[in-house]
Amino acid sequence: MYRNAREREKCENMADLFSILTTLQQLEKAYIRDAVKPKEYTSACSKLLVQYKAAFKLVQGYEDCPNLETFVRMYKVELKCLNHCCTQ
Repeated sequence: MYRNAREREKCENMADLFSILTTLQQLEKAYIRDAVKPKEYTSACSKLLVQYKAAFKLVQGYEDCPNLETFVRMYKVELKCLNHCCTQ
């Protein structure tokens, strides 16, 4: 998977971004289905968006992943519900 500490960090950073995007997607679905109260949704979404921005800054520096669109395509992340919040 990786040969040195730099490659390990890259894999971990990309995994973190993937997990945050997936969690945001599931939170959106839960909110749409009324499984999460608006106050809980807002709180969790705000926290995840801050984490997303921090994680994306780390990943954005990699030459094979210059932007969110490339990351989404490369790892087949679904962003149907997230386009409005992740592209801002």
